[in-house]
Amino acid sequence: MRTLAIIPAFNEGDSLVKTVRKSRRYVDSVLLLYDEPSEEICNKLDGICDIITSEKRSGKGSAIRRGMEYAFDNGYDAFVIIDSDGERDVGDIKGMLNLLGSGYDIVIGKRDRQRCISRLLLNRFTNWWINIVTGYSLSDSLSGFNAFRTSSARRLDLSSNGFEIETEMVLEAKRNLLKVAEFPIIVPSISKSKVRLKDHIMINNLFDRWVIMNRKQLDVGYPRKIFILAFATFGLMIGRMLE
Repeated sequence: MRTLAIIPAFNEGDSLVKTVRKSRRYVDSVLLLYDEPSEEICNKLDGICDIITSEKRSGKGSAIRRGMEYAFDNGYDAFVIIDSDGERDVGDIKGMLNLLGSGYDIVIGKRDRQRCISRLLLNRFTNWWINIVTGYSLSDSLSGFNAFRTSSARRLDLSSNGFEIETEMVLEAKRNLLKVAEFPIIVPSISKSKVRLKDHIMINNLFDRWVIMNRKQLDVGYPRKIFILAFATFGLMIGRMLE
């Protein structure tokens, strides 16, 4: 199985260099999507990975979609998406790829801890809604550490440019009836989150729009479907006001 690590990055320093070098041990190739790149960092990674740069901040979702197209176009059988901040043990890549090989389409890293209590509560709320809509049993869908079978990833219709890309991936997996699993991952260090209030609003709006547009595919009873659609419609109204 030919494998690729996709690493989106913005304004990262030595943590990025460490993440790329360590990831290289577990995959055939590494692709760095680097917004507003540092020449010093690029020089340190010369010959270690392929680098696609952007002089402007394009957003995490945009970078990931470009990375996925790279995987499609260059014949990789599987790929892993990992954040560049050094808060993931890249050694878990091996276990996640092994789980893909056992028949799953997507493997999502399940963190052993969250940055703070507010993030823990927010993630639980988000996962609760995602599980209601999709029928999955996920506990950390927003971990930023995911592995994909390339043939399955081709079926995802993704359009997000920001942090909402991770929610869109799970919803699209449901629409395409893909098998999704979680894999426990270690978080060696914790730093301040880069996700802003605006990003949370975008995640909410993406979720609500998807639910409304794909309402015919919701595999739930009629009363629950009415409740979900009513909540999504109300949430989208509020979200658009705040956007």
